[in-house]
Amino acid sequence: MTKREQEKRNYQTFREPRTRTIRELNNVYVLANLTSKLLSETQKRIAVGEADQLEFEAPSASGETTIVTRDAKQLTNLLKKARTRGIYEQSLVTAVALVEDYVQGTLRVILRWFPDKLKLNIAGTEVGKSIPLDLVLRTASLDELVEGIIQKQLLSTFYGSPEKYFQYIESVLSIKIANELQGAFAEIKATRDVIIHNSGYANAMYAEKAGKKARTEPGQLLTIEVDYFGGSIHTMKKLTQHIYSATIDKYGDAVPQSNR
Repeated sequence: MTKREQEKRNYQTFREPRTRTIRELNNVYVLANLTSKLLSETQKRIAVGEADQLEFEAPSASGETTIVTRDAKQLTNLLKKARTRGIYEQSLVTAVALVEDYVQGTLRVILRWFPDKLKLNIAGTEVGKSIPLDLVLRTASLDELVEGIIQKQLLSTFYGSPEKYFQYIESVLSIKIANELQGAFAEIKATRDVIIHNSGYANAMYAEKAGKKARTEPGQLLTIEVDYFGGSIHTMKKLTQHIYSATIDKYGDAVPQSNR
């Protein structure tokens, strides 16, 4: 942090979410690596015969519990897969969610402060907008209506293409994000999507979203291990820090329209 940042009236508004996001990304990285080491140690103990077979209590289809067993070979394979890939897959999903939550939170602050920016569409251009009648009928106040519109707009933006996704962020926040950083995060998001929806195998949607950053062709299993995971955490922290720095420079001393 700099003295100049601290002197800005909206310093804490922007600093606290940024600090929390960076801290949580660090926690995700530490936990993933610690879990990998513990799994490796467990795998070694099983390999030398400390546990021939283990029983686990698991939920059954009927809603009660059942006992499942795994022998040494099965456990070794399971632990190896989790240690070299599974842990990093799930940790990547969590990390992307943290960053997207940070970005949405920053957008939400600016849209609340400057409601005129709600006229911007997903491509970042200003258009006239109609408000769905059901949304109006469900809200009890103007503030609640604005919140509903913001939520609807953010949902449509975060499910859009990477290009429109970043166009909207840049337009609402009035900042610029380097193309290289945009592309790197778009690939990470595309990888997250195939982890969740396609068992980690690249598909046509991955190729489209990742663009020039695509790491393999459709039909191939994406590599997700410690080096890729570490590089992804670096990219996500860099994006978070860039948005924070650019936003506090632009809005650090801003006066919300509602307070004028």
